Amino acid sequence: MEMIDHVIESNMQVPKVPVLFPKYNNCLAGHEDDITILREVQQCDYEVELAVVIGKTAKRVSKESAMDYVFGYTVLNDVSARDIQLNEPQWTRGKTIDGFAPTGP
Repeated sequence: MEMIDHVIESNMQVPKVPVLFPKYNNCLAGHEDDITILREVQQCDYEVELAVVIGKTAKRVSKESAMDYVFGYTVLNDVSARDIQLNEPQWTRGKTIDGFAPTGP
C-alpha cells in the first residue's frame, strides 16, 4: 500500500513535509518476546513491515551502490501507541516505546 493510500484510509490529510517515525534499537524485541503496553497507552495498534537490515555504516550512499549496504531482510511488527502518535505533529514518541519493534525470525 502506498503511503498516500494509507493516509486517506486513516482519514488524515496528506502531510506537506515528511513525517518521520524511526524505530531505535530500544524498540527491538525478539519474535517471541512479550510486548509490554504501558498503562498510559489507550490505543495500541500494529502492522507488519518488511525490515531492511543495513550491514555496515553508511552515509550519503549513491542510489547505485545502496544495495551494497544491505545485509538482509526480515519481518518486523511496527507497534504504535496511536493515541500518543496522532496527538503530535511527529510520530516518534508513539513509535519508539521499548519493545515496539518485534523482529524476526
